[in-house]
Amino acid sequence: MHSSLARLTYVAMMIAHDLREQIERIDLQILHLLQDRAKLYSDMGVDEESEDISSDTIALWIEEAGENGLDEVVVEKIAKLIILLCKRKEE
Repeated sequence: MHSSLARLTYVAMMIAHDLREQIERIDLQILHLLQDRAKLYSDMGVDEESEDISSDTIALWIEEAGENGLDEVVVEKIAKLIILLCKRKEE
């Protein structure tokens, strides 16, 4: 019995470790995508059209959040922060 509990505990720890590794890989992908996005935004240059694109981006994110069961308010904030990050990178 004790050995079965130890084995289950070990398996649970391995699963948790694997999940943490997967989350870390996703986090690194997000950071790389943010770098790519900031570079593209910088290459595009800032003008009135880029402000329209920012508004369209926020609207798209909110719509996609709603369709995918994500909190639309939180996703809107994330979109605005990402746009701000890209604008500051350009400065």
